[in-house]
Amino acid sequence: METANVTQLESSYPIIVDYSMNIDDLYEKMKMFEFVYIDPYIGNSNFPPRKKNNIERLNFHIIQIKEGKIYNEKAVRLIKEMGYRPARIRELIAFLQQYPNFRFNKGLVALAELWMWSYTLYAPCFLYDKINEGKSLGLFPIRGGWNENFCFAATSKFK
Repeated sequence: METANVTQLESSYPIIVDYSMNIDDLYEKMKMFEFVYIDPYIGNSNFPPRKKNNIERLNFHIIQIKEGKIYNEKAVRLIKEMGYRPARIRELIAFLQQYPNFRFNKGLVALAELWMWSYTLYAPCFLYDKINEGKSLGLFPIRGGWNENFCFAATSKFK
C-alpha cells in the first residue's frame, strides 16, 4: 500500500495484545527473546497498563515515510490517512514477543504513547544491532524529527 511517499513494508502481522500486561518484569522476559538492552525507563510507572484485563487481536504494520526528516504530527497524520493508527508500547512489545525472529535494519518507533522527561518527549523504539546480533528496546528523543533510518509501527483492527 502506498500513499504519496508513505509505504507499508512487508505484510501485516496478526498480534494479540494484553493491555493490562505488566512491563516492569520485561527485563526477565525479554532476555529469552535475545534482547541486549531494554531502557530502564520502560515500565508501568511511565507507561501505565489499563486497569482491567483487556486483550485484543490486531494487525501490526510497519510504515516507512520517505521524506528526509519527518515530525511526529505529520507521521501520525499520514499513518491515519492509511487507515491505521500509531502503535502503543504494549502493541510493539506484543509484536516483538510473538515474532522473536524479526530482524529489521531500521528503528521501529511506536508514536501512540510518549514519555516526557526533562522537557523532552521520548518515543519507544525497537532496534536490531546487526554487529552484536541483539535487539534493543529504548526511548528516543523526538525533538529533531525522524530521519529515514526509522520506520513507524502502526496497528489496525484484525480482519
